[in-house]
Amino acid sequence: MFQKRQASRRTANLPAWIEVDNNSLLERCKLVDISGKGARLIPGDIDNLPSQFNLHLSRFGQPAKQCKIIWRRGNEVGVEFTGLIAADATSLVELEP
Repeated sequence: MFQKRQASRRTANLPAWIEVDNNSLLERCKLVDISGKGARLIPGDIDNLPSQFNLHLSRFGQPAKQCKIIWRRGNEVGVEFTGLIAADATSLVELEP
């Protein structure tokens, strides 16, 4: 099977939070897997999720990751990180318990 993915993903299965509209956090989502370039999420409200948003990998202390949706399938979305150095995203997940 041909894979378009440029970076390998790691399974995370961690909580994450989506920020839209000037710092209002939506309900918690699930970070399914992550790479330096993007992630797969299961948001609580996929129907009202905007095409671009900030993703928090930690509730407090870590800066948000800017991302845009590149695909939607069922109850999952694939996002691409924008304005982020690749190593930053995966190293932040390693800090989570």
